[in-house]
Amino acid sequence: MGTYSYLGAVDSPSINSTSANNRIPETYTGIPPLKLLPGTGIYSGRLISSDTHEEYSNLNIQSITSLAGALEEDDQYLFNSSGGRWQSPLTGATIGLQLLEISSGLNIANEAGENILNSLGDIYTLGGGDDFSFTPTFWTQKTATPGTYSATFKLVDLSSNNYLESGTFSFDFRVEKVPEPSTTIALGFAGLLALSISHLKKRTVKTLN
Repeated sequence: MGTYSYLGAVDSPSINSTSANNRIPETYTGIPPLKLLPGTGIYSGRLISSDTHEEYSNLNIQSITSLAGALEEDDQYLFNSSGGRWQSPLTGATIGLQLLEISSGLNIANEAGENILNSLGDIYTLGGGDDFSFTPTFWTQKTATPGTYSATFKLVDLSSNNYLESGTFSFDFRVEKVPEPSTTIALGFAGLLALSISHLKKRTVKTLN
């Protein structure tokens, strides 16, 4: 995530700051946006992002060096991909997450439940060097309009070491329509009615026999 590429002549290239797969879930997989689920506690009355153990639902952000000692084959594949070019340490860097775009109605909270990145261009400090770990919570009101909600970011270095910023990357979420209570009740009554009719038919058949 967050990769970018150069296009054009070597002496005057243009920067392509993103790619079609710089999204969560990655576009090529065909997986739909992550579903926002009803929250509890401080998130009561809201729909929130949650780690459901489904693909891409764990939104924890860490340096790739956190995979160095991983035992999972997929993690080691990622860590050593592209000839190991992603393994360069971030020594001395102060990593900031900068908000570039966000859908109306979508909000972001830190691990304490405090709203962050309230305006475009805001930066939230994740930590220093390779030693940082951050899991944002994305949320909407429970009454949010059904549809897709997205947020786009880039990583920047807030230190004086002048590490280059990352490419842009996005998280995509979905709010699904919740059935109206009256509809749910009506369906319940319909089921009970069908069950009652079924029992009545059985009793009638037995009486006739």
